[in-house]
Amino acid sequence: MAEFDFSYYTLYLKDYLQECGDRIVGFDPALAGDVEFINGRGDSAAETFEQCRRQGMSVWEARESAMAVLLSGLTELEPTEEERLAEEQYQRERDEYEKFLRESGYYGDDEEEDDDE
Repeated sequence: MAEFDFSYYTLYLKDYLQECGDRIVGFDPALAGDVEFINGRGDSAAETFEQCRRQGMSVWEARESAMAVLLSGLTELEPTEEERLAEEQYQRERDEYEKFLRESGYYGDDEEEDDDE
């Protein structure tokens, strides 16, 4: 039976999948226990880190590159219920504030409101 490597990246990915797996868009729960997948990603991330350092990148740049390899395709998280509620509250408050600004005459006749902000 295959076992998990005890490398930083392998352990990080294993923990990440166990903690956040249920929030990853399109996540297959079997990946959280897939030793070959996790060890392979961990090895690739470690190799990426080493290659980046050899190319003269800083530790932080090399780590970012390694983490991109490690978490490729696994970072689009579904918002939690708390995050959804906070976003809804923010939108309501923003809409009320913009309505107040329009009604108070803050937006002049020749000025257009910017909806992208």
